[in-house]
Amino acid sequence: MAVESGLGTITEPQREVPVAYDVDVAVVGAGIAGLFAALVDGARGAGAGP
Repeated sequence: MAVESGLGTITEPQREVPVAYDVDVAVVGAGIAGLFAALVDGARGAGAGP
């Protein structure tokens, strides 16, 4: 569900962003859910980069 803030929009110019890693799954965070997500995906064969 989107929430309308009423503050308008910001337009960013097009730019190139370098790719740091080629991964199958990116788990962001250090909580217990992130830990188990990384363990399960690793057990399923997902690559985690370098």
